Order: sequence, then C-alpha cells, then structure tokens
Amino acid sequence: MPLGSEIQKIAKLTKRSFGQLKNGQNIDVFTLRNSSGLEISITNFGAAVQSIKVPTKDGRLVDIALGFDRIQDYESAFAKGYSPYFGAVIGRVAGRIHRGKFTLNGKTYSLDCNLGNNHLHGGKGGFSAAVWTLVSSSDSENPSITLQLLSKGIDCNYPGDVTAEVCYTLHEDKRISIVMNATSTEDTVLNLTQHSYFNLNGHSKTLEKHVLQIDAEHILDVDSELIPTGESVSLTNHPLDFILPKDCPSAIDNSFILKKDSPHQATLHNKLNGLSLSVQTNQEILHVYIGGQTDIPGKDDQIYHQRSGICFESQGYPDAPNHPNFPSIELRKGEVYHSKTMFTFQS
Repeated sequence: MPLGSEIQKIAKLTKRSFGQLKNGQNIDVFTLRNSSGLEISITNFGAAVQSIKVPTKDGRLVDIALGFDRIQDYESAFAKGYSPYFGAVIGRVAGRIHRGKFTLNGKTYSLDCNLGNNHLHGGKGGFSAAVWTLVSSSDSENPSITLQLLSKGIDCNYPGDVTAEVCYTLHEDKRISIVMNATSTEDTVLNLTQHSYFNLNGHSKTLEKHVLQIDAEHILDVDSELIPTGESVSLTNHPLDFILPKDCPSAIDNSFILKKDSPHQATLHNKLNGLSLSVQTNQEILHVYIGGQTDIPGKDDQIYHQRSGICFESQGYPDAPNHPNFPSIELRKGEVYHSKTMFTFQS
C-alpha cells in the first residue's frame, strides 16, 4: 500500500517531515515498527538510516545508530567536503578507487578525487548525498519501504545511467533486511553498501564492553592510503583475528573476506546491557570501520568521536576494477545487481 495522507494512523509505518534542503526540496523520515518495540527510521536523503531503537531486557528503548537530528546537518556535512556518511547507502562504488581512475571495455574513466588523491564512496555525486524517491511501502506484519534513485552517468563520470532501489524491511523476529537492486543502461561498475554506525550502549556512549566476532580467515592487504595492493593477509596470529570473540579495537578500517557458509558472519555483543547484533550478507567483503573525525555534533546534542560507533559495510571487493585478480564488480547492461544484508538484534 503506497504511503498517503492516512499514514499517521498506521502503527507499523509512519511518516514525518524532516525539513527542507537549501534548494527547498522537502525531505521525509519513514519509521518502521514491530510488536517487540524495535523501530528503524529512514530518511529519503541518501536513503539513510537515521535511528534504530532497540528494546533492552529491562524495558528501555536504546537508539543504537549514529545520526543527525536535522536534514541541514546531513546536507552541510557533504558541503564541507567530507561526510561521516551516517546510515547512508553508498554508491556507485563503496570504498576507494585508486587515483579515481579505472578502465572498462578498453576505456579509461576519471572520477572526482574527494579524499586526497583518491575517489571515495562515489565521490561528490554519490548516492549518499542524493534525494531518493519512495516507490512502494507496506504496513503488513513486516513493514517495509522501497526507495529508488536514478543516477545519471553524466552527473558522476561513471558509464551508464543506473537505476538503484533499496528496500528496508523490519521483521517480527527483530531482523532488519536491506535489499539493494540495480540496473544500468550501459556496462558499468557498481559496488553498493549501507553505512550505519552502531553502538549497542546507545549512540551517545562509547563502544565500551563491546565484543566483536568475525568469521573470516583473511583480510585485504592495503597500502598507506588504504588502497588494496591486490594481496590478502592471513589472520592466523594476527591482531585482527576475530574468529573467536574479543574486545572491539580502538580503531579499525579493514576489509574482511567472509566465509559465505557461516550462519552469522559477524556478531557484536554488549556485555553491559546484553544486546547483540549479528550480520549476515550475500556479499564477499565485510569492511569493518571504527574511527574517523572527532567532535561531530550528533543527535540529542551529543558530540560524536572516534569510539562512538562501528560500521559493518557489506560489499564487493574494493578498488576491484584496478585488480584483475579480484572478483569483478562490473554490472553489464541487461544484468541485475543484487545485494542483501540482514542485521538481527537479540536482547
């Protein structure tokens, strides 16, 4: 059932205004709720998750996702030249592209370099700073919304016009599924991810007493600019070996090569309140990130810092067009890109 004026009467699916961009365009926030009290709010700016409120064993509702209270803060973060990408869908290509260049079908493409000498997270014309269009919604037992974006190649220097959709569904079993599909009018490259920052203590806290487990035996080797070298590194006797649970590191920015047959490819557990988050995806890489800028004014008048949250960015291999030995992220005309990631909560 499409969203209409009657939406405020629907318990599992609501809509509110999130204000206006500088160009006057109206932005909304859509909130999905289930019977356990779990809720997720998504804005159509960047298709970004603005909050995730999870019930704890003692009946509290904890917002465990970093974000902003105002659309102006999301917009200004990009205007300053570098955004934390709070909760956003990243595209066309997640991660870095070395020197902003790649070759496809014998033609070399040059992208904007928005992080030093490299292209990051789709650059200035990326999906995370675009306004998405609501194309469908459901207020059923498992409420959902689907947002769509048309990315013109002329706007971002990638080949082809890409039509991308992301569907957020909140399930009764405390699971959030994120399904992304896309097609292109020409052969292109595409590597999407979802960039939520999680903190099971609540977004205003630190990652104290968080335990991390990742079912991976290798990470990608990178150079000083965090560009993949094309090699992988064994995690045997490595400080980033999280096969067995251990405390979250103080900082991390690494791509883990996942075991596809694992029931839970990553798990985050909070020893203070008992909340757990598990990650399952059909993607080959889980990029795990703690770090970034400090002193960012966030929701509820909180100041975010490097230990405020952890990202689980499920995706294809970063910088894949520049490494023939990596699995391809090429999306051919007529093909359909498909990515699915599930975040499951337990208390």
